[in-house]
Amino acid sequence: MKEIYFYATTIGWLFLTGMGIVPCVPEEVAVSGVGIAAHKAGLVGPWMVIAWACCIVAIIGTDVVLYSLGRFGGVWFFNLRWVRYWLPEERKAKIVDGFHNHGIKFLLSGRLLPGIRTAIFIVAGAIHYPIASFIIADAISIPVISLFFFGSYFASDFISALIKQMHGAQFWLMVIGLSALGVFLIIRFYQFIRRRAKANNFEAPHIPGLHALGLDTHHDFPETPAAAENGEPKPPEAAAVRAEATSPSTASPS
Repeated sequence: MKEIYFYATTIGWLFLTGMGIVPCVPEEVAVSGVGIAAHKAGLVGPWMVIAWACCIVAIIGTDVVLYSLGRFGGVWFFNLRWVRYWLPEERKAKIVDGFHNHGIKFLLSGRLLPGIRTAIFIVAGAIHYPIASFIIADAISIPVISLFFFGSYFASDFISALIKQMHGAQFWLMVIGLSALGVFLIIRFYQFIRRRAKANNFEAPHIPGLHALGLDTHHDFPETPAAAENGEPKPPEAAAVRAEATSPSTASPS
């Protein structure tokens, strides 16, 4: 009974990942997970072979469903609002160009891209890509699927130990990552300060009326465009104003 439950779960899991309902999970990772789970469940001999066959049936069956969705859904499917948002015309045009320029090679390479894999198979059906070439591309992927399944099955103990070690080092990896990020931000801030200092892009605050009292704060800085627009005196003019304000000839009689 547990074997039947395992096979049904395998087919459902690979169908969800193949349809893109579980995003960002490559087909190879999903199959490797099934291989490890089959080893943990104690499936040996023919039960293991049946689990491998379930992987093949689930993946090829999902591909055929996607192809049929594009072939028979046609305009109605692509005019759905969520489909137009998920697969805009520009993206669909790029996929069509990929089929015209590369053919079956584009279909094979698309299997490795979880973000675009679903769209490629649907567009293949929409443009009526030859079904024979589509089946050949799926058949070519069977050895790759088998490699990931059996490899993860027989290396299950090693992979599990490696994952446990990674979990144990997770804290230190986080500390190292945060430290590296902090050093990077400090360096970037230091470089920013140096660029600002070299550019001498500092401006003293403008307080109206201070230059008439001989307290102009711009005498140590070059004239800025903002100061020129406001009609403020240049540094030499500010010095003349201070000299005139403090000279004995302009002082009021006591």
